[in-house]
Amino acid sequence: MKHALVLTALLLTINAAHSQMDAKPDPEGVKALQRQLAKDGALYITVSEVVARSLLRHGGDDVVVRGGGDALVIGTVLVGFEIDKTGSVRCPTALNGAMILRHAATSAVAKWAFKPYKLNGQSVAVGTSVRVKVTVEPPGDD
Repeated sequence: MKHALVLTALLLTINAAHSQMDAKPDPEGVKALQRQLAKDGALYITVSEVVARSLLRHGGDDVVVRGGGDALVIGTVLVGFEIDKTGSVRCPTALNGAMILRHAATSAVAKWAFKPYKLNGQSVAVGTSVRVKVTVEPPGDD
């Protein structure tokens, strides 16, 4: 029962973020993230994007990639991931967003560092999702 309630909370968090992006989640990405979170015990606690960003030590900036093709592409990718007990990112998974932007977003989030989330004075793993703005620029005339 507890597992189902927490899973519902995670899905509500993801759905709330999607409603702001006007796009459907990637079902395979959501399933992969849920499997990893359950394996690590992080499925029992999810935190909002606001809480996750308040724990940021390093990272969290918009992503700019140069040399992605002939056109400028700008968009937002919803990335779900686990913040483990040490504050490291585990299993960053693109849940939504243009395919051309997903790799850049998940690669950036993988490098972020967080303060551990504390529950009753103990560090615990948590699941979350954040929106990452990604810009892919065409190669310049260097």
